Amino acid sequence: MIKNSSIIFQKSLAKSLKKHGTPGIKEIIKRWNQNKSSKELLYAISLYPNQAIEYLSGRIVDDKDAVQLLARIGEPAVNAMKQKMRNSNQSVRFAAGDVLVEMLKYHPKAIISLTSAINKNGIRTIARNYPFYIRLGQPGSEKILLKALRQNFSTTSCVDYLNCGSKILEDGATNIARINGYIVTPGGFGHSGPRWGSEK
Repeated sequence: MIKNSSIIFQKSLAKSLKKHGTPGIKEIIKRWNQNKSSKELLYAISLYPNQAIEYLSGRIVDDKDAVQLLARIGEPAVNAMKQKMRNSNQSVRFAAGDVLVEMLKYHPKAIISLTSAINKNGIRTIARNYPFYIRLGQPGSEKILLKALRQNFSTTSCVDYLNCGSKILEDGATNIARINGYIVTPGGFGHSGPRWGSEK
């Protein structure tokens, strides 16, 4: 570990990553998990975002460090997380939402298309990325989330709204389900569901 110059350290890491590829990325990520304050390690990871994102994306459900690092990588990870929010696995959908909510702390401009959709009445954007908005848990956004569900109904998204911890969304989703021919009974979906406001 070169300590006398961060520039030399950065260059050494970059050279090493170029030589070792994916195994090198994995090792640098492992080191970053042990020292999250290292700007040099984060810089090295950001030089090869595609490899890092591919590796980390498969770990977001069970690895909070992967969620945080993807959030720190920022814009290069946004499209990958949007794709993950359409995954058939509910845990993956909402872990990807967690990444984007966490990204607000480090790179708010990277997801401005998502955050601005609430104020701009971006129903399609909200419907396609609803796990982010449920995880965000922004007070007052329930009405537009329900509008997005109503106009873009699917059983998957409706189930995700149910039992999310927001009574407004749960009641609204129940009514929307009934309009679409589904009868919702308490506990009938048998899952804990995504939580409104993520870690709140």
